[in-house]
Amino acid sequence: MQVYCVIKIGNRLQIILFNRHPLYYIGPGTKNDTPLVIKQRFFTDPTLVNTWDTDKISFLMNLSKWVATILAYHHDVCTFVFSVGPISKIVIPILHRMYPGNQFIDVGSSLDYYTKETSNRYYIRENDIHSHTICDFTKGHDQGNDITVILNFYKRPHVLLEQIDAIRKQNVSPTQIIIWRNFAEGYEIPEEVRNDDSIIIMDSSRNMGVWARFAAGLLANTEFICVFDDDTIPGCRWFENCLTTMKKVNGLLGTIGIRFDINPQKYNSFCPRIGWDGPNYEIEEVDMVCHSWFFRREWLPELFKIVPDYHMMFRAGEDMGLSYAFQQIGVKTYVPPHPPGDFDMYGSHPELARKYGTEDVAISMGQTNFDEMFLFYKKKGFSFLRDRV
Repeated sequence: MQVYCVIKIGNRLQIILFNRHPLYYIGPGTKNDTPLVIKQRFFTDPTLVNTWDTDKISFLMNLSKWVATILAYHHDVCTFVFSVGPISKIVIPILHRMYPGNQFIDVGSSLDYYTKETSNRYYIRENDIHSHTICDFTKGHDQGNDITVILNFYKRPHVLLEQIDAIRKQNVSPTQIIIWRNFAEGYEIPEEVRNDDSIIIMDSSRNMGVWARFAAGLLANTEFICVFDDDTIPGCRWFENCLTTMKKVNGLLGTIGIRFDINPQKYNSFCPRIGWDGPNYEIEEVDMVCHSWFFRREWLPELFKIVPDYHMMFRAGEDMGLSYAFQQIGVKTYVPPHPPGDFDMYGSHPELARKYGTEDVAISMGQTNFDEMFLFYKKKGFSFLRDRV
C-alpha cells in the first residue's frame, strides 16, 4: 500500500511517501494500527477551532516548543503533517518562518483512516463513492458518472411521480431521464411530467411488455444506464452505491438478487433473496437481479441478441435475460451492499416495494408463467452460480 502526498515547491512537484517517510503528526486521533511511520504525535482537541480565541496563545507556545525540541535532535529535514482544520492556515506559515528548511504539510482529513479510530468524512468510508475517486485537476471534470435513467409507465401514474422525485434527490444526479410509456387505456402520464422539458418521453401505441424500455436504452449516450421497475423507489444514495460497487466488480447490478439451487428445475428453486428483501453488508454475486438494473450502456446490445419468444415472455424474462446476455461477454451479476436499515443505500425502499409490488397491476400478482421463461434460459446454457462453485 502506497500512502503519498504531492506538494509543490517552487516550480517543481515533490512526492512524499508517507508510509516510508518518518512523520511528526499534529492533530486528533490515537490509532496505532497504521502503515504510517509516525515518530511522535502532538495531540490536539477536535474542538480546538471552537476554543481558538481563548486557547490560541497556549496552543502556539506548546506546539512551537514541541517542534523546537524535535529539531534540536535532528539535522535532516523533518516532515510535520497537520490535521487541525482551518487552524493549519494560521499555524503552518508561522512555523515555516520559525523553522525554515523543514516540511509543514496540511493533510486535512486525508489521513483520518490511518490516524483516527473513526471519521465523520464520508469519503473515508469504504462504501462511499468518493473513497475510490482520484482527483486529477489536470484532466478537468470527471465525466465518468453520467447516468441515463429509464422508467416504464403502464398503470401507475401515482408511483411515477414518486420515482421521479426520488431520482432527483440522488446525491449523484443522472444526466437524463427517459420514460417508456406502454399503452394502457385510461392511464396517462401526469401533465406536470409531460410538460417537463428535461424528461424524454417515448410513447407506444400498444403495450410492448417488459422489453421495450431496455430498447430505449440503446438511444442513451451516457456511460451507465439504470432501469427501474414501475414499483421501485430508490434511496437517495443508490446511484452512489452502484458507482462505488462498479469500481470494484464492474458487473450488472440490481437491488434484489437471486441465487438458484444446484441444478434447479423451476423458477422458484432459489434461496432467500439478497438486497432490499434480505440486507447484505458486502457485495454479493448472484445469478440474476430484479426491480432495478444498473449497467454499462456498451453491454446493452447483447440483450437483443437473444431474440426470445416475446409472446411467451411478454410479462417476464428480461431480468434473467439480462444476466444471461451479459454472461456471454464475461460480465457477472451482483447486488451492491444493502446495510440493514440504511435505506438511503437501497435500490428499492422495502416498505414501498411491498406496498406497490402487491397492487393489482403488479406482474407478480397475475398469471405469469415464470417456469417457462426459466427453462428457456436454462436450455440456452444459463450459467448458474452454484453449479460453477
